[in-house]
Amino acid sequence: MYRDAPKVEGGSTASKVLETVPQLVDNGEIRGLFPAYTVVTGERFTASIGFLLQPDGTCGAGNVKFQLNYKDGGVLKPLGEWTETCDNALRSISVDLTALAGKSIEFELKVLANGTSNQDVAIWVAPQIALP
Repeated sequence: MYRDAPKVEGGSTASKVLETVPQLVDNGEIRGLFPAYTVVTGERFTASIGFLLQPDGTCGAGNVKFQLNYKDGGVLKPLGEWTETCDNALRSISVDLTALAGKSIEFELKVLANGTSNQDVAIWVAPQIALP
């Protein structure tokens, strides 16, 4: 779900985040597949990734894998994977999509619990596809 102005890892407030909580089982996951999009030469996928702050002001014991994938011709293919733990800092990611220019593809955002799913309130801050 989208959240407006939550406190995020590191103590700042983000304008809008996509909250993604993996299934509450070991190695649980959550994924979202977005409508087909035609990539333009030079576009990049950008976002910051990390965790929401808990009521006690920490980001808990979060430990997840963030994945960016795409579906082309019915086949899911990886674009990037990042393992994040609660370290009091968001991580900025940027993926060059030039190799996909001209293709109509579906993007998938996926978060996997890295072991137990305890306190894995993972967030994507301002995920977007844009020209730099």
